[in-house]
Amino acid sequence: MALPIAQTPKGETKIKFTPELITLIEFTITILLVILGSFLYLKILQGQREALKKEIDTLQSQRDLTLEKEIKREINFFARLRPVLENHTAPSKILGFLERNLLPNVTVNSLNLEPITEEGKKMYKLTLNLSALSPEILIEQFYILREMAQKDFQKEFQKINIGGVSIGESEYKIVLEMQITPKVLNYFPTEEQK
Repeated sequence: MALPIAQTPKGETKIKFTPELITLIEFTITILLVILGSFLYLKILQGQREALKKEIDTLQSQRDLTLEKEIKREINFFARLRPVLENHTAPSKILGFLERNLLPNVTVNSLNLEPITEEGKKMYKLTLNLSALSPEILIEQFYILREMAQKDFQKEFQKINIGGVSIGESEYKIVLEMQITPKVLNYFPTEEQK
């Protein structure tokens, strides 16, 4: 595109501003402003990058590498300990349950908690030898334990049975057997229990 040039009466050359020329000038100025803006923005970003580098260097110099090594060692220790803790049992949950639900005039002569396998599933068998002065107290104790086990542990108590009855001179004895799922004894709740 050639520039429109016009001659004036005095013989001077003058550029005639046509709409195409004005658009070309506007486009050129816009391109120059965009380039200038991009250049300034790049300088601002470079300044911010340098400031961040200095801040990172300052923070790096303040790091305590000994403490970091110790923290990593502790994290690794707990990572190795996790499987042990997940399988840790807490029989104290059973003892707390019995403490809350045993009648005051019932005596626990023995308590046995042993792992068993029932239909291919890992279970625990809790055997309690109880004694009292009357058979009515022992029967009442059986019903209390059965009801409270179902309430406190939902379906985690699989079976509660009377295993044996004996009559002594001044006391009556029964053997209660309960089958418990491992969830009752987990020290830490598993993902499915949360």
